[in-house]
Amino acid sequence: MGNRFKDKTKVTTLGDTDGFPLQQTSDKHIEASDLAIQLKDKAPHLANQITVGASGDYATIALAVAWFNASATANTEILLDAGTHLIASAITVLNTLYYLSIRGAGKQQSLLTVSVGATYPMFIVSTSCDFIELGATGTRLGGCNFVEYAYDSTAVFSSLRTVNLVSFEYALKDECGIKLTVRDLTINTCDTGVYINHSNASGGSGGTNINDARILATDVGIDLVATGGAGDEFRIVDVAFKNPASGCAIQINDATYTYGTISDIYNCSFNNVGDFLCGFDFTDSYFSDINLLSCIGEADKKAHYSIAIDDNAEATTVTTAGTYYLIQGIKSTTSIVFDLAATGGTFTITIGSITTAAIAWNANEATIDAALVLAGFTAVTVTEVVASKEWKIVFDTDAEGWDETQSVNIASLTTTTEAIVFGNFHSCKFTLSQNKAIYLPNYSSEYSMFISGAFSIDTGGHTMTIAAKKSGESKLLGKTSVWTKTAGEPTHFSLIISGDLDKDDYPRLYVTSSADGDEVTLKDLSTKLITS
Repeated sequence: MGNRFKDKTKVTTLGDTDGFPLQQTSDKHIEASDLAIQLKDKAPHLANQITVGASGDYATIALAVAWFNASATANTEILLDAGTHLIASAITVLNTLYYLSIRGAGKQQSLLTVSVGATYPMFIVSTSCDFIELGATGTRLGGCNFVEYAYDSTAVFSSLRTVNLVSFEYALKDECGIKLTVRDLTINTCDTGVYINHSNASGGSGGTNINDARILATDVGIDLVATGGAGDEFRIVDVAFKNPASGCAIQINDATYTYGTISDIYNCSFNNVGDFLCGFDFTDSYFSDINLLSCIGEADKKAHYSIAIDDNAEATTVTTAGTYYLIQGIKSTTSIVFDLAATGGTFTITIGSITTAAIAWNANEATIDAALVLAGFTAVTVTEVVASKEWKIVFDTDAEGWDETQSVNIASLTTTTEAIVFGNFHSCKFTLSQNKAIYLPNYSSEYSMFISGAFSIDTGGHTMTIAAKKSGESKLLGKTSVWTKTAGEPTHFSLIISGDLDKDDYPRLYVTSSADGDEVTLKDLSTKLITS
């Protein structure tokens, strides 16, 4: 068998566990692989075991893999002696009939290295292959990757267990759509940790399951670039990221990467350096079915939203007493506040994908209003709070202004050094518009909605009733009534509603009064909906 364990000489086969042999030394058991758990019956019993090392069947990994490619008659395990194993050129794994496992004596015991200045990958994997209990160090030069997956078939499986990878351009580079499973993996000082790009994979989509990993000092930890066929499934669970400055833990390209029905990010953490997520936008319907929960440094991405309205003056007319009318005046609002009043120069305002032309530092309300309309908004109302320092913008058209990407470019201003820009809303997995929040996920969820605010009626001594309805239903939810003593005087109310939401559902607020023709004005509103 070769001297795999320095102080162990007795190795006996005990039997099978789900098709995988157990080996026993004099004082401990070593599992051949947990692949049976991950892939069930994909890989039968490993009939062949060959060793690599000074006293092994082959002197180098390259020779052992070459034998496997050409001569293996069953699934095979290559056992590496403790010590350093030089990989002088890329090793290709290609045997369409049988499964290969490459196992070291431990990630600190069996170390794979490359030649000085190497720009080649250690392994090019074209058929199913596992890597277990080993370490590898590259050069981090372009092309120096630990493994490149290069076979166009979703029937290829690969797992890594208890592996330590240091100094590669790409630690794991998948450009063919394999089924990849990772457990107990450390990636350190790489350009990219796990790279998934299946754009050239005609075989269809793959799947990525990363569980219990540490990705350290790596520019992009996991890069979800593109899919080839149907959506790729991914699960990223219990991964700790230690980003370098400007690093990104998990990156996605929403234009080219389509995720599958199982798309989860659970129990991860990062060091609050750089970004945890890049390219993700949970206000966009595209991301509505990705589950992100219990990650330190990133809020849970359960579906929710909140809206706050103050000083609204738009009334709702109750034409017929007892009939419920959709409440008016729930509009998107953006506030802009400079730290110091500008004394010269220009600035621009960006809401979503719309950016205004340059606006003079001392522009009046009408000028800013005109700049926003010229940029593409239908109608807005601009109120100057403090000259050259603070403004409030109300978007008067349904569905406009409800974009959380809002900013002001003050680079050309004099005196002002910082601009704070914030909307009156926040949403995740909902599309917002006036008095309407559409639930985006394809799965159903229970919800609770908390509502409070103040109304006024143009006539005193009347009773108004506020309630909610879910889209497509006539049933009133959480109805509450308040009596107004004086015309125009704000009267406070609150209500809580709950129920179930399916895709494209939305609850809305309605009002009625005890008298025909009442003008009811929602002066202030605070509403929050959360899902379980």
